[in-house]
Amino acid sequence: MKEDWWLEVKKFSESGAREKIVTFKLPSKDRDKLKDFPGMMNQTIRCRLIRVELENGEKEILCTSLINQKKYPYEDFAGLYHCR
Repeated sequence: MKEDWWLEVKKFSESGAREKIVTFKLPSKDRDKLKDFPGMMNQTIRCRLIRVELENGEKEILCTSLINQKKYPYEDFAGLYHCR
């Protein structure tokens, strides 16, 4: 994710944390994307932000629905990133 794409991502990036669970609702400006799914309109969404350091020193911020940290440990995500 681009750091300036979403305020929560920007705050996460600036925090220096390596992962964080966040909760959000789809912004009003994007609600038309759910017009065919009215039951989803006001749903709360949980996701996990993960900071991955790439071999070249750059950082990537991943957003995933894999929020179970025991089942999906942080250490697995750098390898998964390269498989995308």
